[in-house]
Amino acid sequence: MLTNSCDAGDVKPENFLCEYGEDDPRRGLKMIDFGLASRWRDTSRTSGHIAYGQRVDHFSGTVRYASIHAHLGRWLSRRDDLESLGYVLLYLLLGSLPWQGYNGDNKNMCVCETKGRITVGALCSGAPQVMEYWLAYVRQMKFEETPDYEYLLMLCSEGDRGIRRARELMDVRGAKRNREELELPSGKRFKIVMPKTEKRYQWIIVSTSARSASTSPQKQCYTTHTTYNNLVREVEKKWSSGMRVSTLSFAYGMYCAILNQRNNAAHEQWLHYVQENQFPREWVRLKWEDGAFITSVTGNEYCWGVVCSTMVRKKRFRQQSYIVSSTFPSKWISERWNKDYFITSIAVQGRRFNQQWCVVMSRGAPYNDQAVELDFVYPSQSVHARWNDSYFITGLACTEDQSAFVLSRGEHYGEEQRCTRTSHGPLDKIREDWADFLFVSCLDYGRVS
Repeated sequence: MLTNSCDAGDVKPENFLCEYGEDDPRRGLKMIDFGLASRWRDTSRTSGHIAYGQRVDHFSGTVRYASIHAHLGRWLSRRDDLESLGYVLLYLLLGSLPWQGYNGDNKNMCVCETKGRITVGALCSGAPQVMEYWLAYVRQMKFEETPDYEYLLMLCSEGDRGIRRARELMDVRGAKRNREELELPSGKRFKIVMPKTEKRYQWIIVSTSARSASTSPQKQCYTTHTTYNNLVREVEKKWSSGMRVSTLSFAYGMYCAILNQRNNAAHEQWLHYVQENQFPREWVRLKWEDGAFITSVTGNEYCWGVVCSTMVRKKRFRQQSYIVSSTFPSKWISERWNKDYFITSIAVQGRRFNQQWCVVMSRGAPYNDQAVELDFVYPSQSVHARWNDSYFITGLACTEDQSAFVLSRGEHYGEEQRCTRTSHGPLDKIREDWADFLFVSCLDYGRVS
């Protein structure tokens, strides 16, 4: 934002000064305090931009004005300065922001959740409409994208002239999508991003190829029911034929299970259901004492579901730990990673303002590196960046507004992975994946835009 190669990194009102007595304040506007500034340019790379990076326990900036990406631990780029500037302008216009007043150890994540949950329209209520268009544009920018400063300046034209011009451009092209490249008579093209008023939810299906016949489940089945009792009856039938639950999902009023026939690490399994928001700690402790480990966990608004399994030799976890937290437990995860634990199951239970994350981490998991991409929409760019770096999605959990994608690198994973989103039931997409010799490894229902 500031130079050809640096981000300010800490945009806030206190870091702007205006020269006393200047007739035109814009001429005397200065920025100070570049202690958190970072470079976005890297001439050693083909793109000329620094590589994407993220660490869930990393944060840089001032909590009140930081971009959502900064809260989520992503490396900062030009888009983040512009988002922070939008929050500064809103604060100066309205006098306060909806996420002020949080305190305690979870303050950063609580503020992050409020920023990600609230729509642009609700956030900018009472402010000039240009702020909706500004934040809608900067929030959808990609990590390496060059900001269209000319478009942003056009939006800020005197009065509502910039907004009227943006709408005129949309009308000229008859745009039906939220994003359109539109051309002015001068030849300048703008990407107009209309503020969204609604959130969109879909089934998210992650399927992976097996590296070889020895690691393939050979046969996989999907069963879904509107009641837990019906699910149990079907799962017990599958257990009797040697199949074992690999993925459990209670979402969108459906109780779903994915079962594998062959080469599953699970030897003997138990499925436990708790129709309340208290995680079944005592039941898990007893299963641990019997030599079983948590191999799948899920939840919905009203209940928990947990699968514990004894594991076949050489595929057995050595140790296991879990946490149930009201916010995403970034710090706890990072501490366990440093002790050679990896996330092996993840889930969310409860309603919007009374949710609990459950993260299970195990020693002996077949991974050598792991990352988590947490976001409020489907993190397409982040997932593709991880795929390009040889990560595979190994866990997925969704709330009404957040999704957490666990991505891992290890020896046993396949050569191809597909992440499909669908508004209808997932069975048709699952069948398409099976036809392409891909096996479902994660399944959930959550917000995608």
